Amino acid sequence: MSESEEVLKKYVKFNFSLSQENKTFFDRLIYTHVVKGNLHYNLKSAFLEGVTLLQEKNTEIPKRLTSEKRVNKRGRTSSHSKGYLTSIITSFTINDWIQDYIYFKVSFDVYYTTSSFVNEIIESLSDNYKGKLLKIPKIKL
Repeated sequence: MSESEEVLKKYVKFNFSLSQENKTFFDRLIYTHVVKGNLHYNLKSAFLEGVTLLQEKNTEIPKRLTSEKRVNKRGRTSSHSKGYLTSIITSFTINDWIQDYIYFKVSFDVYYTTSSFVNEIIESLSDNYKGKLLKIPKIKL
């Protein structure tokens, strides 16, 4: 296996959907960072910052057994058509923690999904940035 193939195997694509409200929140968060000079801050940065906040709050998430699969993992449904499907490339370590977290939450709530996880990220970020987000100005053309 070549070195570039070895590097690629360390990362995985994480797919999720965003409601219009969640997309607007991420847009405002990214805009705030860019205006403050962090020009490289993007959706992936915001998402991973939210994951870090969740990791700090939930330090005792048990590892799932590798043979265990999430029973509520679903394909596309009509509810996704109202949102934005997107993805980020993340490390296997972070993706494993996300899957462990979702699996843990499913053990208490069988209806917990990836969308529920994204909503928790938004909640953590909004608590962290309460009153600090800038409004995106409307540009008249």
